Amino acid sequence: MEKNKFSIAIKNGVIAGLIYVLLLTLLYIFGYHSPLMFALYKLIIYLIILGIFFWAGYERKKQIGGYGDFKTIFQTILVCIVVTELIYAVYNYVYLNYVEPQFMDKFKQATLDYLSNKGLTQEQIDQQMEKMNSRTGEPNLKNTLIGIGIWIVVDSIFGLIFASILKKEKPMFQEPLSAEQQ
Repeated sequence: MEKNKFSIAIKNGVIAGLIYVLLLTLLYIFGYHSPLMFALYKLIIYLIILGIFFWAGYERKKQIGGYGDFKTIFQTILVCIVVTELIYAVYNYVYLNYVEPQFMDKFKQATLDYLSNKGLTQEQIDQQMEKMNSRTGEPNLKNTLIGIGIWIVVDSIFGLIFASILKKEKPMFQEPLSAEQQ
């Protein structure tokens, strides 16, 4: 009997979401002092999560006998993405609003210190801080929901690429076995 066709997607989505939460917690606690390192660690975390999305597609293909069409594999990856992003968004919302509401202020101050130490003029610093403020926004429900939508779309682009790589159609006809294979 075949398992639920989304069991692999949900399992990997929960795993990716929990790994995301753990790594982001460490990043939020220890990594906000340097904006450059923060961005680098965030990229590394994201690459790990993308790897889990790929793995979910691979596992689904294996579950259905080593063959899987594009749609089947992409559906699995998409469900994995949605589960992961929901866990991430709930965690981020709770963390930034209730656990550590001063995080953004601390991060902005660390960024300001970093820019000042680089020897930029006050005008250049103000421009950089304005760019940062326009990109980050407040961690409210509206911005959280918009963020979920944006990241599901971005992740899905990678999901489409992964599904293209992993797809393997079942051959219509089996070739006869050679004398050596019999």
